[in-house]
Amino acid sequence: MQRPKDVNSGVRGGFPAQYALGSAKPNTTGNLAGTESAMKGKNRIGLWIIGVASIVVVGIIVLVVVTGRTPVSSEAHANIPTEWINGNELGSPDAPVVMVAYEDFLCPHCGEFNRNAKARLIEDFIEAGDLRLVYMFFPLDIFAPASYNAARAGQCIIDLSDDPNGFWQYHDTLFFGERGAARYEIENLTALARDAGVNEREFVECFGSVATQDKVDQAVRAGVADGAQGTPHIVINNEVFGGNAANYDAIRAAVNAALVAVE
Repeated sequence: MQRPKDVNSGVRGGFPAQYALGSAKPNTTGNLAGTESAMKGKNRIGLWIIGVASIVVVGIIVLVVVTGRTPVSSEAHANIPTEWINGNELGSPDAPVVMVAYEDFLCPHCGEFNRNAKARLIEDFIEAGDLRLVYMFFPLDIFAPASYNAARAGQCIIDLSDDPNGFWQYHDTLFFGERGAARYEIENLTALARDAGVNEREFVECFGSVATQDKVDQAVRAGVADGAQGTPHIVINNEVFGGNAANYDAIRAAVNAALVAVE
């Protein structure tokens, strides 16, 4: 997959500034032009519980069928200290190994990487404080405009959500849930932002802002500087991972090698 066009190569800063996508609310200049338009006895108690359970099940079915979204919990992050979850970063700030993953939310190979590797990286390395995973937007022109919509929405969740897991919930919902063109329309992205605890009005303003697009472009420039030409592009302690990103054994071996190198 070809890299995004109109990016400047050679732009590189030191970690963490290079990969920090910001948490301050952006200036909301711009609008949504060009984007898709807007989204009491035991018996009684027992019956009440059954009724509530039925409503929940029906609600989940409606959520998936109507909006194409699959609810994602933060259970995978249950053993990660809250202070280790910071926007697009997951793991100890003092971790000896940093893995930077440049991804496009529509990229099928990125989906394979996340389905095969993310939970196992958490269990094997992140929970122990050995690895920090950093997600970076790298939307591809081949999937435009949906790829850019998904990236801008993700950036707004980083900037606006007060939930430490807000961005990662959004990330996992896109990669692990139902797929389809409607998923990346503004109505559905707004609903995903709402799920992450973001005010709808603030999200809509952020989504259409120049500042948000600038941050996505910043991530793309960092990717180009790190050698990215497609996705997923994985960098482990400043070394490009050249193996199959869907092969967890290869990824684990690369992380272990990086751990040995810093001992």
